Amino acid sequence: MRHKTHTQMKNTQNTHKKSRFYFGARLAIAAVVASSIFYTSCSSNKKAVTPTAAASYSTYQQIFTLCMLSNLSGAFNKQSSATIHDSTIYYTDRILTDSTFQTYMGHWKCVWGPSVMLNDPKKNDSMAINSMFIAQNLDSPSLFVVAIAGTNFASGYDWLNEDFKVERFKYWDSVLANVYDTTTTTPGLRYPSAFISRPTFMGLFNLMSLHDTTLPGSPTAYQFLTNLVDTSHLSNINIWTTGHSLGGALAPTLALYLQNKMIGTNAKPKATTLSINCLAAAGATPGDMRFSALYKKYLQANTIRVWNRNDVVPHGFEGDMLQQVDTIYNFAGIPTPSLIQNTINATNLALFLYNYRQLYPATDTEFTSAIYTNANFINPADSTSILTPTMFLGQLVCQHVPAYPHYFGVDSIQVCIQHIMHATKPFFSGGFTPQPITAKVSIPAQ
Repeated sequence: MRHKTHTQMKNTQNTHKKSRFYFGARLAIAAVVASSIFYTSCSSNKKAVTPTAAASYSTYQQIFTLCMLSNLSGAFNKQSSATIHDSTIYYTDRILTDSTFQTYMGHWKCVWGPSVMLNDPKKNDSMAINSMFIAQNLDSPSLFVVAIAGTNFASGYDWLNEDFKVERFKYWDSVLANVYDTTTTTPGLRYPSAFISRPTFMGLFNLMSLHDTTLPGSPTAYQFLTNLVDTSHLSNINIWTTGHSLGGALAPTLALYLQNKMIGTNAKPKATTLSINCLAAAGATPGDMRFSALYKKYLQANTIRVWNRNDVVPHGFEGDMLQQVDTIYNFAGIPTPSLIQNTINATNLALFLYNYRQLYPATDTEFTSAIYTNANFINPADSTSILTPTMFLGQLVCQHVPAYPHYFGVDSIQVCIQHIMHATKPFFSGGFTPQPITAKVSIPAQ
């Protein structure tokens, strides 16, 4: 079992400037109230089981499972920084080495991380704002997955600073030149080059600031990967970035960063053949139309984007897509609250000059999940919460969380992780049993 000497942490300043996007603030407040439905307490009294089985899941199912697993730190909200840090490491290793888990996944090993950034590491009620790890497939040693956590539903910092403050941005060429320069700007009538939103940039900045203190030199993920490629005996290396929600926006952004820095025209030639790939789920728009075009140029053929048509999050922040949220659940008798409708209209007007554009890779796999009802609550007592699926916010949560593992067909491993963690509900279920997928475009076979 690996143990870290201390948590990679960062103090974040409290934001006193009122956001212009009340949509984000309202969802953040509701998510804080609802966080207990997503995360459950766990105990760490089981030992790892010796691996015995080969994988039954496809490669894409395995990658998405690691994507889910990157959100593990959210299960330890409101605890000390040491507990969050140590529990995330313990359970990640514990799960990866569990024999039942390996019947689905085969043999994976964390080779960097997990590393967790906390909102206030000095408090005894901290929570993760970003988390990431790199895993190697021991059955196919050239395959590496960079798994990036999504929004911590209990973290106001995540919602306001890494999801919704899209009125400021960062030029992509300046990101490549110095990812640690945190200056951002706002557009005039003309702007010279591709940009990513400030929330996307702040997420990337945080991820690039994480270190693994158990490895020699305490490398960042980027340092680890570049050293891997420079020194590896492998003839080819396949790196997949993956994430859901916030992670679904950060994963392609990190993929393009790695591609531009490690393979692009100015990158040093490598003896090892390197392929950068991405599986992004449920992500909002990372940047503008020029960024989307840049991404298409370099990584279109190497990217799989998965999104649910009934999920609100992937509709942000491209104008015509965002406008669809006005009536997204009307067909099921669930109206969008007028406050959210008014905010969407104001946001679209405010973002007119930005030309935010979703990524459109060669493999754009969409699906539609059936509408959730109160019958989907695992614990009927939860039906008194604000997350009842008959209300807009509850339906949003259902379509955004449990619908995705059901699309990928990894329901069984959610229960497996639940048992390992001694949790009360399947992992990454939001407290709901999944509804059928009514229409879908399947991911092509590998």
